[in-house]
Amino acid sequence: MHAPYRLALRALVVYTGASILVVEILATRMLAPYFGSSLITLSSVLGVTLGALSTGYYVGGLLAERSVAWSKLGMLIAVSGACTLAIWPLSTVLLEPLTMYLSVGAGAIMASILIFLVPCGVMGTLSPYVIALEQSLAPGIVGARAAGNIFFWSTLGSIIGSISAGFVLIPLLGVRWLIVSIGASLLIVGCLLIIGNRPNQRSHALVIGLALLGSLCGAVPQHSNALFLAEGVYQRIAVHDITLEGRNLRVLWQDRNASSGVDRDSDDLAFDYTRVPAVAWTGREAPRRSLVIGAGAFVIPDTIAAASPESVVDAVDIEPGLEDIATRFFRHNPNERVRSIVADGRVWLRGADPYDLIVGDAYQATYSVPAHLTTREFFVLVKDRLTPNGMFVGNFIGSADFNHRTYFPSAAKTLRTVFPQGRFFAVLDPQSAAAQNIMFIGCKDDAPCVNPCSATLRASRDPILSTLCDREIAVDDASLEKHMLLTDDYAPVEWLIAGA
Repeated sequence: MHAPYRLALRALVVYTGASILVVEILATRMLAPYFGSSLITLSSVLGVTLGALSTGYYVGGLLAERSVAWSKLGMLIAVSGACTLAIWPLSTVLLEPLTMYLSVGAGAIMASILIFLVPCGVMGTLSPYVIALEQSLAPGIVGARAAGNIFFWSTLGSIIGSISAGFVLIPLLGVRWLIVSIGASLLIVGCLLIIGNRPNQRSHALVIGLALLGSLCGAVPQHSNALFLAEGVYQRIAVHDITLEGRNLRVLWQDRNASSGVDRDSDDLAFDYTRVPAVAWTGREAPRRSLVIGAGAFVIPDTIAAASPESVVDAVDIEPGLEDIATRFFRHNPNERVRSIVADGRVWLRGADPYDLIVGDAYQATYSVPAHLTTREFFVLVKDRLTPNGMFVGNFIGSADFNHRTYFPSAAKTLRTVFPQGRFFAVLDPQSAAAQNIMFIGCKDDAPCVNPCSATLRASRDPILSTLCDREIAVDDASLEKHMLLTDDYAPVEWLIAGA
């Protein structure tokens, strides 16, 4: 007679297990636009949520030791639903101030504590409580067997939640409505269990109170002045119209990275660093085959394609949908000479034919190139995939101060081991210690492939190319000696950036 109840219990465990994993994944997505999608953010979320779950397990065991009942299980599920619904309004109130007053690391940890500690802690009480309820439904079952059963179904739910969140739920619903859906469904299930197993006025009043609280939390609107805002598969994507230094710009944001943009009043580019790849065809034959790792708003791929009617450009990015956004908002005209490829840049490059020009412009956090795209092994792969006269242009953000262990000196040391004659150029000021865009130019052969002081570049109408000679950063082996060599085995990119 207990078989239907045990089946229902397993269904609840699968769903709550899935909910916990989806909330953890959503936590990283909600924090990424403010603190970056870096290892620091991921570690903060995982550390806090695991701590919350472990506390919940302990508290759930204490509650189960006192008594177990379906109505009390319903209470725990309903409270976890209400707390999950509160995640959204708390995030709208807290995340912006935390970015203003705390560093990336401290902000990510504090945000995780303030927003996700309580919901994950309440969810953690469910597993030990359900184990005790399982034993009450089958008195002959031993504790270890009951625990094994419940953790099997809970973990199965977590697997389902983990896969469905990335492949279906987040792209389909977005962060806000997914949080609301999970919280509301948990609240409804919990309230039904309470009413069905304890039909009295006190229970009805509790259910009504929780329902009102959930409704208020779910009704908090999402405020944004963005021209376009959506949750991508990997990042939150936004398009903003801004005014900067007297220019009216349209900028694409991927999480907290201003990835690319255009001048709304002209055909000019929004960011000066995007002009530097033009050295590949200034006074030289224009590249016939080019690769841009990090498509953004397709500004760089379109600029390369416009340099020659024979140019073919592969724009590779792991985020799908960018070509559509570039077409709608950034004057990109889809054509057969600019190919949009949804893939990881390193994975794509491994199987690609040689290119005349490769541009690296992929970022996962404010100053952070994905670790696997900034190692010696990756740069060796880049050099191997260049044609004999091919050129690599990389965009790196950091400080040109070689006296401190920060990201750019390590990236420079790594690049120089592969491109010994490569050169570095500051977009703003080569003498400044402030973080800025620093462009690297290196070629397949080990001879210098660009003369920034040439008459051709000096005569360029482009304000960056014509002054490239004055922007060069002096880099020598002695200044790089104490800095790290970044490899696939050891590339602490986020740690180096935190020290900048």
